[in-house]
Amino acid sequence: MARTSMVSLGRRGGLRGGPARAASLRPQRRREIAREAARRRWHRPAETPSVPRGPAELASFVAHHGSSVAPGSATFPLEGIVVAAVRASKHDPALARMLPVFLWRVREALDLTSLVRKARQPASGRALGFFLQVAAKLGRTRGFDQAIAALRSSYAAPARPIYFFHGTRARPFEKMVTDSRTPTEARRWGLLMNMPWDSFTSYFRKAAPL
Repeated sequence: MARTSMVSLGRRGGLRGGPARAASLRPQRRREIAREAARRRWHRPAETPSVPRGPAELASFVAHHGSSVAPGSATFPLEGIVVAAVRASKHDPALARMLPVFLWRVREALDLTSLVRKARQPASGRALGFFLQVAAKLGRTRGFDQAIAALRSSYAAPARPIYFFHGTRARPFEKMVTDSRTPTEARRWGLLMNMPWDSFTSYFRKAAPL
């Protein structure tokens, strides 16, 4: 048999054999393989992080800081980073999805009184309150209760909800979808966003254990 035919046959066998081998594994082994793949995907070298500069560094910091696969401790206060990330998330849905995981990971390191104080603008205060509430609900922690209550009393939801993501108001179709997909928790803070609750839940379940 020609070499090219042998290669082709081997590839076809691999395509057929891969799913068969996966199906033959026990559920526990499949979970172990998936967990290891996730760890490899999210791994970053251990280091003491520096203050993130620019949107890309900020998003990377929020995605990885505090995770078990990217250990390291910040040598600077995290409260300013949180507020900066909340503001930047208005332009970045992926960053918005990551914020509850980040808040949950760094919950022991945050000075919540300082954090609430730094959210000076009503829009930032309501958004911070929302993300803290998402982190508290998905992470099953009561540690944010006092901060959430303080933000809610200082920044009551407006009579008319506002669009969270920048530019939504100028895009009619996006406005229509946003009105139907906004999570109940966001509406309670006077926010409208084209990001359903399942989006936060699925990301939290995937990323928080890492």
